Amino acid sequence: MSSASISAVTLARLRGEELSHISHALRTPLTSIVGFADAILSDPALAREQEKEFVRIIKAEGERLSKFVDELMYASIATRETPNMEHWDIATVVASAFHNVSLPAASRSVTLRHEVPTDLPRLFLAKEFATRMLDNILLNAIRYAPEQSEIFVRADVSGFDLLISIHSDRSQAPAGSDASQVGLARTRYLIGLHGGSLQVENSQTHETVITLRLPLGT
Repeated sequence: MSSASISAVTLARLRGEELSHISHALRTPLTSIVGFADAILSDPALAREQEKEFVRIIKAEGERLSKFVDELMYASIATRETPNMEHWDIATVVASAFHNVSLPAASRSVTLRHEVPTDLPRLFLAKEFATRMLDNILLNAIRYAPEQSEIFVRADVSGFDLLISIHSDRSQAPAGSDASQVGLARTRYLIGLHGGSLQVENSQTHETVITLRLPLGT
């Protein structure tokens, strides 16, 4: 067998092992989610406290799945020499993100609103990054915004960059912590790989402002 064949076989085996690991990592929380959801649906007499515990487990396993998918995306983009770049209309990206996070927002009675001019230049970004970037930022904002509050997204151009600002009422974070920063480290790093930046500020008007700056398309 040639060295090229050995290399191909070895590569196939490694990919098989990776896929097996990924399948197992996805299957475990999915099994819990489906099992506990079935338990809730199949037993109308389920005690309220037990039902709440099952829902808590479903939520935790769902978040675990989301984190794992984010890690896969992070590894894919960070190690890829030639990302799959496309031009993106920012109004479409924002509308898609609002749709993706609508259920978490509704569960906390958080209203989503945006002001995105239709004539903004397009962004030139990797497909996976464009579809997950704003989702992650909005989910973070929803998680730490007070219930029955509003999150407002505004987009504008500054020089050769696009600015997206996400405004939300300031959360009641524990003393000495900054809840608005939690969960954004990896997203901030990915944004940096695309030549952008992410800044979080607590304004004097009792709101948290997350500002995303990205270079415009070429």
